Amino acid sequence: MSQYPRPTTELTIPRARVETRFGRVLVVETNPAMAELAVLVLTKAGHEAFATATAHDALTVSQQWHPDLVLLELSLPDFSGANLCRQLRRQAEVQVIASSLDSDPDEISAIYAAGACAYLPKPFRVSALLDRIHTCLGPTARA
Repeated sequence: MSQYPRPTTELTIPRARVETRFGRVLVVETNPAMAELAVLVLTKAGHEAFATATAHDALTVSQQWHPDLVLLELSLPDFSGANLCRQLRRQAEVQVIASSLDSDPDEISAIYAAGACAYLPKPFRVSALLDRIHTCLGPTARA
């Protein structure tokens, strides 16, 4: 289960690696219901998942938890999605799947230029999310 929702000052990052079939997925989502749903779906599919609501928290978690993939909402309160993607990719070889309700072609181009491996327009189907994760992480990420 995720640590979401919680105040940003009380960020409790899991230390030990939980036994999973696949990878670690950091969900960066401002909508608490969507974040919790994503964590539940990813956990059910065999991933270890953790959610944050801000870019600042995502950077902190990424440095300490080392996710294999980040599911990144583009509309964040503190950074642009493309800026966060660039910073995450500088920290580590993490794969990034961006998602947004807004399908602005310039924003989509910017997120790919920042290093994202995929873009999913919201709302998306669970099967589409798991397929994108499979594509970005490779065949071992298939549930």
